[in-house]
Amino acid sequence: METITFDIETVPQTELSNIQQHELDKKLERRFSGSSEPTTEEYESAKSLIMGTNPYFGEIVCIGLMKTTTDGKYDTIGLTGDEKDILSRFWKIVSGFRGLFISFNGLSFDVPWIIKRSMKHGLKATNQSFLNTKKFFKYPHWDVHVIMADYDRFKAASLRLTCDHLGIPSPKEEEITAENVSVAFKDGRIKEIKEYCLRDVQATYNAYLISKNYTFIK
Repeated sequence: METITFDIETVPQTELSNIQQHELDKKLERRFSGSSEPTTEEYESAKSLIMGTNPYFGEIVCIGLMKTTTDGKYDTIGLTGDEKDILSRFWKIVSGFRGLFISFNGLSFDVPWIIKRSMKHGLKATNQSFLNTKKFFKYPHWDVHVIMADYDRFKAASLRLTCDHLGIPSPKEEEITAENVSVAFKDGRIKEIKEYCLRDVQATYNAYLISKNYTFIK
């Protein structure tokens, strides 16, 4: 079966509408409710985390993809640039694809982000299978994160721990990591972000190759 392994990198939006700002302020107020006055560093860290992990306050700056064919050939690409252009190119790539989508925590993070940000830009979703996010199924989405956890979030492991467990080189050992993507983006280090994203993709695919041999597939 053909596969497309994918991963996204996100950052806080640079500009917010009045409504977005109001909702963000409420989230931050709840975050620090009952605690002492946060330091500027604590406040900014919480703000960045909320915005960078929520598609209503953040944006996609890179989508990494690796497509494999039934004869073992593969091709990788890192989509960067304007978010609308990134998503438009993504939908062109997956249009007509009938194979398996592979991700790590994609059903909870990457897929909803891609869908919601595409909604914002009015982009057509060209692949109905990609939109099929039903739980407890291994097709059309193979989410390594939930399969390794046996669909139990309390047993879930990070990609770094999963790689360590499976003897796979971790993509988290380089300078760019998920925690500092927003800083790297501000510094214009787009190439490094793309390289990091593609390392995540490769590690996810490697984990899939192992996990599929220990998973019942009907």
